[in-house]
Amino acid sequence: MASRPPRDKDVYAAIVTPKAAAADDAVEPVVPWSLVRNPLESAHWLSVVAISWIGPLISKGAKAPLTEADVWPLPHSDTAEVLYAEFRQHWDVEQTKPAPALWYAIYRTFRGRIWYSFSLYVVSGALMLVQPILIKSMLQFLQQPDDRPIATSVGISNGYVLAAALSILTIVSVTIGDYGQYLANHLGVNAKLVLIDTVFKKVLCMSGYATKDLSTGDIVTMASVDADRMFFGFLMGYWTFIRYIHTY
Repeated sequence: MASRPPRDKDVYAAIVTPKAAAADDAVEPVVPWSLVRNPLESAHWLSVVAISWIGPLISKGAKAPLTEADVWPLPHSDTAEVLYAEFRQHWDVEQTKPAPALWYAIYRTFRGRIWYSFSLYVVSGALMLVQPILIKSMLQFLQQPDDRPIATSVGISNGYVLAAALSILTIVSVTIGDYGQYLANHLGVNAKLVLIDTVFKKVLCMSGYATKDLSTGDIVTMASVDADRMFFGFLMGYWTFIRYIHTY
């Protein structure tokens, strides 16, 4: 019987060299999130609405304390350079008027986002008004005798449909309301950033004679206290108008 020809593994033995071992042990370097593009810039619209794009950061913070290297940089549209450039265009127009208004320049800067977030508040508030009607209809359904035709305020005589409608309405109204609050907070932070940037740019451009009566406390007040008021104005100001829907 003819013997089989020798194979490579029967003749040669694997030799591990220091260079090969170092290549096997090499670990791919981990890029810190502070050098990675913010996921909000490329997130899907559903991820933005559900605010799930921030999930990896929350999961990482639950496992270990977060450091500066773990936080993504700001989206390009939220940087002071971009926001101030947009604000400056409207502020230059205001300065040509006899009585320039800072609030109107900020409003023109964020006008589209303001009305969009405000409309979400209105829709959420309107949906919340329908919830008591559905709850009343469910009580009417439960209190109706079996020998009588079921009549409810919304005209639905099926209890399962009423329960499903109430559940869906609650989820939708809460989701829209939470997303609207997120946009309002986002707007408030952007407006605060614009105001702080404007204050410091103005102080740096002023001459020494012009700033002789301007103390450090005045600058800190304008850059912190007044900026915080701007932020809380966006955070709570919408409810000044939405409350009329809830009290109707």
